[in-house]
Amino acid sequence: MNSIIIRALVICVVLIQAQALQAQLDSTLKLVPNDANAVAIVRVEKIYGSEMAATEKWIEQSRVKYSSSPLYFPTSTKSVVIAAEIDLGHGSALWEAAYLTMKSEIDMNFVCKLCKGVNHKIAGFESVDTPDGGTMLKLSKNTLATKFPANRQQISRWARSVKNEQTGKLSDYLLKVSEFAQKKSDAEIIMGLDLVDAIGPKQLREKLRQKTWLTDTDTLVKVLSSIQGVTFEVKLRSDATGVMRIDFAEDTSAIKRDAKNLVVAALQDNGLYIRDFDKWETEIQGKQIVFSGRLSSTGLRRVSSIIEPPQASVPTKETTKSDSGEVAGRKARATKEHWDAVQALLKDIRKYQPQTRNQLAFYYERYARKIDGLPILNVDEEELDYASAVANVLRQVALGRRDVVARTAATRKQYRGYDYTYTYGSHGWVRGGRSAQSASEAAAANIIAQGATSKAKLMEGLDQLSASVRRSLTKKFSDYQIEF
Repeated sequence: MNSIIIRALVICVVLIQAQALQAQLDSTLKLVPNDANAVAIVRVEKIYGSEMAATEKWIEQSRVKYSSSPLYFPTSTKSVVIAAEIDLGHGSALWEAAYLTMKSEIDMNFVCKLCKGVNHKIAGFESVDTPDGGTMLKLSKNTLATKFPANRQQISRWARSVKNEQTGKLSDYLLKVSEFAQKKSDAEIIMGLDLVDAIGPKQLREKLRQKTWLTDTDTLVKVLSSIQGVTFEVKLRSDATGVMRIDFAEDTSAIKRDAKNLVVAALQDNGLYIRDFDKWETEIQGKQIVFSGRLSSTGLRRVSSIIEPPQASVPTKETTKSDSGEVAGRKARATKEHWDAVQALLKDIRKYQPQTRNQLAFYYERYARKIDGLPILNVDEEELDYASAVANVLRQVALGRRDVVARTAATRKQYRGYDYTYTYGSHGWVRGGRSAQSASEAAAANIIAQGATSKAKLMEGLDQLSASVRRSLTKKFSDYQIEF
């Protein structure tokens, strides 16, 4: 009898926790701007509690090991909701907003101190302007929000709409994704993209002419133009697997013979293709095409590049508690960890074999964002300049602006002031600043000026830059027996 009671109590506790998580997610989604056509729900606690995270040691001593983890989120975070308005014609984000639900109440004075930012209020919400031009808002006791690009007027309007409860009116498709995430999916990551009326018959016919298909064109156009959206799940168990469900208003059995090739072609056209997809299975299920398979570590890192917050390095009290010891030692260890993370990302880029210019541009720009988003607390200034230069080279090559002098772009400096501007390029928003040029920035300018368009030339230039900085940092921290 006692065992039955205990099991009943356990079930009750699990149900209560599930209901609490569902209510929390529902309240966060109500903060999303109404014009969003993409959402991502990331269960951070579940990610770091997964078998894969434990096996690959993504976390050690309460710190995320950024060199081994393909997912960059603070361990003090419970969950993250990311929303965006995607320009479906160009595949770039007009804006992105991130909502981080933290494990404990957020102390904005502490956040301001660690960021070396400016504490003030926007529409009644506590906020911090960070040295990199970003703004973080405390929307509730444990909800921190940030938006990119950090246009102050737009952020103010967004904050007022949240305060007046004028947000959260999601499209029908995104509402279905939200309901699926809350009630049916046990995945660590769920992404949804609303594609209703995204592509017309005429545009489709022009695209379809570029290849030969087994299905007649009229049938392809009828089915494909009825697309409703895409839902993508990532599950982490002993390894990572993905399931992509593409929803249509029409039955998909008529295009069965071309289904996989159509999905792959669409992913390639939008710069989202990864090699893992070659081995994925395709199923036709009524009005859905289901695409599923295993994700390698590199594939998972590329997927995660799409769903990382505009400002992932949120400082928390946990950050300072997890790294004890004297100041110089903390700086040496933090710098080495930052260096290792940048090298892991460059290793991914070396492996990457883009099949189209769109793929190269998309991932180079997103990997630049990954580097920008690495934690910078206690990191040496020379390493920050180096990482910024690497990110800027990737971004400039992606944008094809080879004649532009490399400048620091979105480095999270701890004390140096910047005057940031935002421009909309062919692949999205680009953040740039004005500062005195460091040695790394000068080297980056030289790589771009030489027109390193091929991957081999690009990597050669970055390798030379890395070797120079590696020698300098190893010498600087030699007292700590740390080799970069």
